[in-house]
Amino acid sequence: MKKLFAATVCAMTLVLAACGGPSDSDVQDAVRAAVEAEFNENMELGQDLGQLMSGGRNTPLQARMAAEQEKARKMLDGMEVDVGNVTENSDGTYTAVVTLTFPGGDTNTDTVTLMEGAEGWVVKE
Repeated sequence: MKKLFAATVCAMTLVLAACGGPSDSDVQDAVRAAVEAEFNENMELGQDLGQLMSGGRNTPLQARMAAEQEKARKMLDGMEVDVGNVTENSDGTYTAVVTLTFPGGDTNTDTVTLMEGAEGWVVKE
């Protein structure tokens, strides 16, 4: 009887764990996607501004902007996302503490809210 009880408890623990919130890899993927989307939006704005300022001509300013964008892209590609504490909120979202580490050692720790969308977990804006 004790073995049956222990097996039942173990099975229930596994079922509850499977129904939980986002895994660390879910959080990492959602944060990377949000950072990538913000990066792309900023790069488009920078390119538009460069075109506007140069009148459509290639200028040294545009070359510098392109070099800075490439440098920023490399930093983004080398970014690591470490997931800290993840907690469930009353509205079904989850809050996660994440630390972004960039090449060169710069770090940024922030709290993000995640919600489950049609295609997986996303950072709620």
